[in-house]
Amino acid sequence: MKSFSILVSIVLLVGTSCTRSGTSEQNKKFCEDIVRVLSRIHEARMDSRHTLYEKVYAVRQSVDDARLIIKPWGDDKEPIRQRTLDYLNSGLSDLRATTDLLLDSNFPLDEKGVAEVKTRIEAGLQKLYEATLIAMHPKTGLELSKTDRENVSSFTKRVFEKRLAEFKDKLDTDTQYKPGWEIYGAAVLAGQFPK
Repeated sequence: MKSFSILVSIVLLVGTSCTRSGTSEQNKKFCEDIVRVLSRIHEARMDSRHTLYEKVYAVRQSVDDARLIIKPWGDDKEPIRQRTLDYLNSGLSDLRATTDLLLDSNFPLDEKGVAEVKTRIEAGLQKLYEATLIAMHPKTGLELSKTDRENVSSFTKRVFEKRLAEFKDKLDTDTQYKPGWEIYGAAVLAGQFPK
């Protein structure tokens, strides 16, 4: 947990170099798109109806869908949204590269190969989480009116309802609970984490 706190501090310090701007309504829409990105990735990862390769294709498709969601923001000049987009795009690129690697018929699915894939997936998902920290930081993140912040929180809670309830119940009581970086990101957008 100590390394996790250090990571949060580093991301927040890096985010302080951006100047806050943009309208609250634009920022709210941007945050809602981040929720949609996290949701697409999470749903594909958690779908247990598929074989391994079908699941890999589903994750690849979710990455492509997520890129379409954030594409309209690509030319945005607002510095905090741009920095957040950089992290989102980097995380999505990591996830896409990992799915491509898994679908390469020459890739070994031995113990070492599986460990490499898990590491790459974690790195991509962690960047998605870091994007939420940049966007929602109370002092250096996107400016949101109180109403718009509440709307982002409500939207996130509707999309991630069961997972956020589980997150809230287990985070402090279950030492084995590992919700996944996208759930940490949703908790940030919902105003439940970090406290």
